[in-house]
Amino acid sequence: MSHEIRTPMNAVLGLAYLLTKQHLPEEARKLAQKIHSSGRTLLGIINDILDFSKIEAGRLEIEQVPSP
Repeated sequence: MSHEIRTPMNAVLGLAYLLTKQHLPEEARKLAQKIHSSGRTLLGIINDILDFSKIEAGRLEIEQVPSP
């Protein structure tokens, strides 16, 4: 299920990012930046929900990585 949700969201984020790099009127550029920022926030929420679902299902794998 996670790829079905994340893939389209990543496409929206990528396209919104590319839009912010275009020569746009200031107001349009700000709106594109808001779309990108809101999309990143939504992707974070989606990731949290999917992680919580893994925890409930007992499928979350935790690994320990040494700090640099």
